[in-house]
Amino acid sequence: MTIYAAGTLKERILSALAEEASGCVLNLSEVTEIDTVGLQILLMVERACAARRVAFKVAEPSEAVSELLGLLRLKLTGRNLGAAHG
Repeated sequence: MTIYAAGTLKERILSALAEEASGCVLNLSEVTEIDTVGLQILLMVERACAARRVAFKVAEPSEAVSELLGLLRLKLTGRNLGAAHG
């Protein structure tokens, strides 16, 4: 999930979200690289789901995804991507 694939990835996710009214589950187990653009895509999807009042979940974040979220003190919880508390 880097800038090199961002345009295509964004289009695919938003298109799938438009077709699926019940929510969005992103399996990120095979993500080997993620940069700030990839993070922006995750946040954009979370906002799009919140605006539609549908579920959002990241399934099986890879080590790269978990490392970035850990550095930024973000955590994945159920339907939200939110700041870690405590």
